Amino acid sequence: MTEDDRMLLERARRALEAERAEAEREAQGKRLARRLIIAFGLIIALGVVFFVVLPEMGLRLPPIIPIACFATIAIGSILAHREDYLSYEDPPPDEPIDGAAHDVIAKLPGAGDDDR
Repeated sequence: MTEDDRMLLERARRALEAERAEAEREAQGKRLARRLIIAFGLIIALGVVFFVVLPEMGLRLPPIIPIACFATIAIGSILAHREDYLSYEDPPPDEPIDGAAHDVIAKLPGAGDDDR
């Protein structure tokens, strides 16, 4: 295997790693958006309960209770995303991701020729 083949293989490996990292970032963004939409829906539903349903039943709550509930939901959904982001680790740069590089090397013409 020539030096050009090795450089080409290394470039392909780096491009694959970058593509996988980008896909993971995109997936994390979608998870955050879903969490925020669910959190917003919960806040709206709790707002209706706290400010419409409970007063109709004659029950009045101190304002700190709904505010604390809303803040807890919002902070929890954002911190869950932060934990996902911090737990993601890039693959080590010097090791093949899953052995695919070895398969590519084996298929290159002259890969078994050590007499060069």
